[in-house]
Amino acid sequence: MKRSLITLVFALVAFSNLFGQAIETPTCYAYLPGRESTLKFKYSYEGESFYSNFRFIKGSQNAFEVGDKIIMEASNGKAITFCVSENMLKQDNNEYIPFEISAEEMNILQNGIMSISIVRQGERFVLEQNEYYRTLTQKNARLIADNAYRVEKFDRQEKVIKEKIDTKRNITKESKEIGLPPAYYNNIYIGNESFQDNIVCGYIGGVRLGKESKLYAQFGAQMLWDINQLEGGNIFLTFPLDLSYRLYLGNSGVALSPFIGGTFNINTAGSSNDHTLMLPGFEFGLNIDYKKAYIGTVYHAEFFTKKYLGHIRGLAFRIGVHF
Repeated sequence: MKRSLITLVFALVAFSNLFGQAIETPTCYAYLPGRESTLKFKYSYEGESFYSNFRFIKGSQNAFEVGDKIIMEASNGKAITFCVSENMLKQDNNEYIPFEISAEEMNILQNGIMSISIVRQGERFVLEQNEYYRTLTQKNARLIADNAYRVEKFDRQEKVIKEKIDTKRNITKESKEIGLPPAYYNNIYIGNESFQDNIVCGYIGGVRLGKESKLYAQFGAQMLWDINQLEGGNIFLTFPLDLSYRLYLGNSGVALSPFIGGTFNINTAGSSNDHTLMLPGFEFGLNIDYKKAYIGTVYHAEFFTKKYLGHIRGLAFRIGVHF
């Protein structure tokens, strides 16, 4: 049960830290007989480096002294030595002391630890470690190496994705500079209809028809609020579908997009009974954008479904944001 709990704790710690690029193992223990001292240690991986982290305590106080050496002897006979310096002890005494180790040394630790000892002033003290922590020490070394591989793999993938995004941004920037059409565009605007007492606002977007084409399918939605109408004004909704041709003025970054197409319109003051609610129509106009700025003009005409009712027409002007 205890082993399963430790394994679960490690898994949760590793998973939660994986995307933060810093992972560490649960703590292992080794004891110095007769001196009531305990060596606590764990492995970690951060910034593409492995670390063995040690804390030697007696009671709750740090028991390390300057010049102490920690020797971890692996089952293959190879040993790794960690020396405690004065600068290390100047830091918070209650914190772990990190020792950077190489990938080769981490491979040695994965073979399992046969003994752990502390050398102080030439005298060597062998620490005791029960079978459970001996096994956990080896398991932690293997798990930290496996998770470090996953982090490095994730970093590589993240780097590739970032490079692709940067490349795409550069291509988009260069395309605008040399006059290549983008894959899509968006305009949000406000405006006025025929210099009357009304407000126009809306959105239009375009999607390129073909990889190297300058033709675009243009669509959008617009609201016209006629302030002159009684009882709070009349709202007129328009949903256009156009064919647009986009071209650049040399390397200036200014884009001209003439367009023509049909519209579907809803007159909120109308009625389906007298055929004034929904009106088909057509439009043509010109969009001009430069960097984030947009201006445009459009001529439109809408027809009532009853011939004798005639039609509505007008010339609108727009200004807004391009992206």
